[in-house]
Amino acid sequence: MIKIIITLILLFSNLSLVISQNDSTFSKQSIGLNMSEIPKLGIDLTYVYSLNSYIDFKSDIGYNYNHIYAIDINDVYMPHIKCDDGIRILMQSGGFVKIGFKINARTNLKKRKYFSLGLNIINSLVYEKADIPECYFCSPENNNYKTKTHIIDVLGSGLQVGYNFYIGKINCFSGMQLATTTKSYVKLYSYSNFIPGIGYKSYMDPVFPTLFFYLTRKIL
Repeated sequence: MIKIIITLILLFSNLSLVISQNDSTFSKQSIGLNMSEIPKLGIDLTYVYSLNSYIDFKSDIGYNYNHIYAIDINDVYMPHIKCDDGIRILMQSGGFVKIGFKINARTNLKKRKYFSLGLNIINSLVYEKADIPECYFCSPENNNYKTKTHIIDVLGSGLQVGYNFYIGKINCFSGMQLATTTKSYVKLYSYSNFIPGIGYKSYMDPVFPTLFFYLTRKIL
């Protein structure tokens, strides 16, 4: 939780500094949404500041309600192995903060189609509720379950690779994020883990592949 507080302070300090500058700075600022979070019952607000044509500073803040009821395209299209360990996940939710940058393959700010490579530091708070079986090798009919809850603080990093293009005044940034975390993720229930802002997986390797689609618009 302390990590999130520090991250938020840095985020809002950066916003205050940028907004306090002259009006010409606003052409380099953008705000928007990660549309891929909406089917996952989440919201991801993003802020982008273009230092120059090659480097953008980027920050996100978001929340996911309950991944159990979400439509997650990563569960359909991304490679993973289904694991059944007998644990019944009832709720996976939480908030997250991202701070990072991306490097753009463009020579000026007016270019409308280009590739980008980004890196983010991600801090996520995960709330989980699950029915834990007393016997992992017994059938569900002959088993007893105990409902447990916990909140896990997970720190991670994400590499983003994507393509930018414009539709009118809207910048579309689409691609894939490959995220990894500290070992705190092993405290999560079951093998099917969802970490807000980081992603979903259902195997032991601590790599979370996630597809994203950002829509942003310059602040005028």
